[in-house]
Amino acid sequence: MNKKKYWQYFMNRAAAFHIGPQKIAEMLNYPVIYMKMHRLGRGYYEVSFEELSVPPYDQPRLIKTAMRFSLATLKPERRL
Repeated sequence: MNKKKYWQYFMNRAAAFHIGPQKIAEMLNYPVIYMKMHRLGRGYYEVSFEELSVPPYDQPRLIKTAMRFSLATLKPERRL
C-alpha cells in the first residue's frame, strides 16, 4: 500500500491528501472531473460536474485545484 501523501493546509489545519486519484489519472491519461453536489431540499439534490485538469498533469497544481474547488463547495449552506 502506498503511503505517499501530499501535505497542505486546508481549513486552517494541516491535512494529508492522497495522491492515488492523481496517479490513476496520469496512468490512464484521463481528465480529472470534480462533482459538486448542492442540497435543494429533503431528498432533492442538484449535481454539476466541472473539469479540473487535462493531461499532462502537474501533481501539486492538480491537488491544489481540487482543494480550491472543495473549499468553494464547503461554504456553509442554509438548512431547509
